[in-house]
Amino acid sequence: IDARFLREGQAFNIIDTAGIRDAADEVESIGVQRSLDAMAEADLCVWVVDAAEALTEADAALGRQAAARPHLVVRNKQDLPEQTTEATLRIAFPDSQIISVSALKAQGVEQIKDAIVQKSVQEEAAAQGYGVTARQLECLTAARAALQEAKDAHTAHLGADLTAACVAAARAELAALLGQDAAEDLLDAVFSNFCVGK
Repeated sequence: IDARFLREGQAFNIIDTAGIRDAADEVESIGVQRSLDAMAEADLCVWVVDAAEALTEADAALGRQAAARPHLVVRNKQDLPEQTTEATLRIAFPDSQIISVSALKAQGVEQIKDAIVQKSVQEEAAAQGYGVTARQLECLTAARAALQEAKDAHTAHLGADLTAACVAAARAELAALLGQDAAEDLLDAVFSNFCVGK
């Protein structure tokens, strides 16, 4: 079953797979394989655990398979007498985010959606990376500090010349970051547009 939902301006495709277990026949085996393929191709796996049933070794094996990828653990049927507690899952999967819900009563569904969005943002950031060297980070940090000083100088009415000098320092850091020479006429350009010292 495929579904789609929108959250925070992002579209998410959800695939509800058939149960993954030892197949009794060839037809069921095909369904299980399709579920495994969908799991392998998914950006995020949501492993749903039946809280009203005891966790079996087969369940735990599937959980370990899901936990090897970006994933969430959803503990369903929390409204029923529990056989698999959240504490049990935390012991077995200490690094996993676990959400307890009741699909029947629609409790916790919004929390699952929020967690999916959060996980997707984290994974996207990790995949893109930043690739910043120590020198580049030093230039960026210095530029940011100079711009903050410029803002503070302007807010405190310390004069356009001081503010412009801070902006020039930030520009010099960014120019160094890009391998360029800071233009000598930066202050002239700033002063030509402002009345300084008046």
